[in-house]
Amino acid sequence: MQRALIRVDYGNRSEAWWQALWSQLETNPEAVPAAIRQLTRPDAADRVEVSPAEARAVIAWASTLPGWGGGPRHAPYPLRVEGTS
Repeated sequence: MQRALIRVDYGNRSEAWWQALWSQLETNPEAVPAAIRQLTRPDAADRVEVSPAEARAVIAWASTLPGWGGGPRHAPYPLRVEGTS
């Protein structure tokens, strides 16, 4: 089964996106995809393994938050997806 990694991209410092995410977690946590909730736990790693379909859904949701595409050329988004085998 093919898997994908969703990683926090520390090269992207989009405070607007992270603030919007924290606001969603406080006001409507059930709307936040489980993989993102997992990334934001206090004991979390900076990556989570999911199916490719779930990775696409997570990124589609994440891209709706303000500040998603505001990063530098080398790290345009706060999260990135890497394929794994």
